[in-house]
Amino acid sequence: MFTFYKSIGELQMMQEEHALLTAITILSPDRPYVKGQQAVERLQEPMLEVLRRFCAMQHPLEPQHFARLLGRLTELRTLNHHHAEMLTSWRMSDHKFTPLLCEIWDVQ
Repeated sequence: MFTFYKSIGELQMMQEEHALLTAITILSPDRPYVKGQQAVERLQEPMLEVLRRFCAMQHPLEPQHFARLLGRLTELRTLNHHHAEMLTSWRMSDHKFTPLLCEIWDVQ
């Protein structure tokens, strides 16, 4: 996880890039329990295009900047997947969470 945060910091993202990446993450059609995946994907596509154009304008000497940003999203999905697996295995083993973790992770 620290490697992920370090890689995000190394990108020196502008506020606009951060906001667009957040929107793209929220509008991810492949998240669990998302209904209307095609509709969500149609909402996400313009955000990706805006981010691509913004990167091209703001980082003309770094043509890979957009790809690097999207790479961080891939890392974030991997972290999320591992986190979900860990929570599931803890639930299956009847592991007891502290009240604080139950509240943060919305588990019983």
